[in-house]
Amino acid sequence: FDLVDTLLGEKGAAERLQQSHKIRTISLELEAQGANFERCFCILDEAQHASWEQLRLLTTRPSDDDCKIILCGDPTQVNDTRSAGSNGLLRLLKFVAGHPHSCCETVEMANSDIKRSEGAKQMQMVFQQADKADLKRRQQRKQSQKRR
Repeated sequence: FDLVDTLLGEKGAAERLQQSHKIRTISLELEAQGANFERCFCILDEAQHASWEQLRLLTTRPSDDDCKIILCGDPTQVNDTRSAGSNGLLRLLKFVAGHPHSCCETVEMANSDIKRSEGAKQMQMVFQQADKADLKRRQQRKQSQKRR
């Protein structure tokens, strides 16, 4: 709730909104299945940790056009690197970008949007460069194996 409190400029605002039933938190696994979302605004933060199945569950719940779903996440920041290949957000972004009838919009943030210290921003750039180098090596390895 820290983000909501920050956005509203008042500590405890999110908790008061939850108590007055203006906002609600739900478990994707336990409460979203079979639910219909009407006239609501859903936010999934840290969506890079969601599986393809969880994103499918959430994004197919709206029963009217007055429901908006926001997925926030950085596909490059996956805590469990073993599951990086099954990153639901990354997979969804690939399909949304190429789908002619997509009802989705994407917004990509730049390094200048990072709200961290200068040192943290520099480290983010270091990791991005390392990720690009790793990707290039994997692609070269694949091409090399194809030629064999």
